Amino acid sequence: AIEYIDEARKCANAVAKNEPDVKFCLFPGDFADTGGETNSEWQWEQWFEGSMRPALNKMAFVPTDGNHDDSPSLNYDYHFNTDWGFANGASVKPQFKGITYSFVYGDVLFLVYSLQDWWREEGTTESRMHSNYFTNDIRNWFIDQIAAHPEAKYRVTLSHKNIFSGAGHHTDDECTLIRTLMLPIFKECEIDLAIQGHDHCYEVIGPVNPDTRKVVEGAVSDVETVAVETSRNMTGKMG
Repeated sequence: AIEYIDEARKCANAVAKNEPDVKFCLFPGDFADTGGETNSEWQWEQWFEGSMRPALNKMAFVPTDGNHDDSPSLNYDYHFNTDWGFANGASVKPQFKGITYSFVYGDVLFLVYSLQDWWREEGTTESRMHSNYFTNDIRNWFIDQIAAHPEAKYRVTLSHKNIFSGAGHHTDDECTLIRTLMLPIFKECEIDLAIQGHDHCYEVIGPVNPDTRKVVEGAVSDVETVAVETSRNMTGKMG
């Protein structure tokens, strides 16, 4: 956990020092290093006071939850002041109330949502490839937010787990389910950019055709073929 805190501090210090014009930080989850019963308030304190203090002093934070943030003590809910409207109206109730919300900045609509709660629907498993949480609650909320903000030219999502990734989690059953259920929603809602976390790597993937699940032909140049490494690059491609 100490290493986790120190690495985050390096990132926060670099942002605070080198990017004076940044207005806010999108944080796609995993505030703590351990989840479940061992999710500790000590780690949340370290995130605020030890890791992110340099950046928090200079900008707003836009949070959503990650799998390491799951806890019966609901630590997440105690630390952020975000809109609870989605949670109050959802048929499948999320674990935390403030994880799914939207805002507009300039001409961009940001749709911040949780991918953690699909399993809270009774009988939902990866193998069934079904989740009312995604196909009803999240989809309908996307559509409602888009309709409420016709002035927004671009639509950006923020979530924790991967729809696409070149690293190891891409082949997880849960990420396969998310990809299967969310891609048609992304296509329907014309999402321009998806920002995600989970895999500990920095990647830019796309533009992706949601039907073929491949990068649009001719959209990326100077592609280099490299060795496949399951923890770093599942595709064997760079560039």
